[in-house]
Amino acid sequence: MLDNSVRSVMRRRSLLTAAPDISVAEAARRMAKRNVGAIVLTENERLVGIFTERDIVFRVVARDLDPARTPVGAAMTPSPLTIDAAERFGHALFIMRDTRARPRSVVKSAVG
Repeated sequence: MLDNSVRSVMRRRSLLTAAPDISVAEAARRMAKRNVGAIVLTENERLVGIFTERDIVFRVVARDLDPARTPVGAAMTPSPLTIDAAERFGHALFIMRDTRARPRSVVKSAVG
């Protein structure tokens, strides 16, 4: 598996994507429906950020923001670390360890 491409590993599950202007509440509903911990945010098929369960807790709930009125773009991680989809999965794991990134913080660079 470590020698497989990131693309081949990512194909097992399609990414959940949305625009950064949807509400945190709507993003949470979509994430719950798909049983995923993150949503990739795009504008014009271009990656602009990632929004995770941790963002809900630390950037919304802990700051007493209203999830129904707060856009995910205000609480997302902008410009997340990416890796080319052709790279080896083992290399992606090395980058995550080296940068202390959480697994969902490294997304494939070709979202569209």
